Amino acid sequence: MNSYYEKDDQHIVLNYFQLIDEKDMPSLLNLFSEDCMIYEPFSRGPPSNEGMGKKPLKGRNEIESFFHVVMMASDGLKHDIEFVCSSFEHNSQMGGTIRSASSSVVTVVVTFYSNEVGNKLKQKFVFHIDSEQNHYPLDKMPHCANDKDISKNTRRIERLCIYTFDG
Repeated sequence: MNSYYEKDDQHIVLNYFQLIDEKDMPSLLNLFSEDCMIYEPFSRGPPSNEGMGKKPLKGRNEIESFFHVVMMASDGLKHDIEFVCSSFEHNSQMGGTIRSASSSVVTVVVTFYSNEVGNKLKQKFVFHIDSEQNHYPLDKMPHCANDKDISKNTRRIERLCIYTFDG
C-alpha cells in the first residue's frame, strides 16, 4: 500500500469524526462516493443478501438521514480514536478485500464517553476508501497549466461498516 494513501486515508477518517462533531452535513456527505454503502447496527431494517446483517444504507440520500441521527446522538460526547491496523495489514487479514491498488481499508476503534462516570460505548469502524477519478468534458475543462490537472483523483469513502462491542 502506498504510504501516501495511508496518510491521506487516515486524514479522511479523522475528518469524518470532526465533521460529525461540527455538524457539517454537506462536507461530511462529500467524504462519501455517490454510490457509497453504510452497514450500521442501530436501525431496524430487512436482512441483507450480502451477509453483513441488515441491508446497507446506499447512496448519499439514504446516509444523510442516518447522519442527522448520529449528529443528534453524539452531541456532547467525547471520543478517543485508535487506528487498529494499516491498510495493507487489514487487506491481508480480510482475505484480500481491497479491489485495486488505489483502494484501502482503514480500521479504527472509537470509545465514546460523556462526563458521567461509566457511560462509554466502544465501536469499531471499518472504512473502505478508494480513488474517484474526475474527468472533465472538453467544453468544461478547467484552464490548466499542465495535463496532470485535467483529471483529479479524489479519495472517497465507498463503504463504512460499524460494529458495536458487547463488552
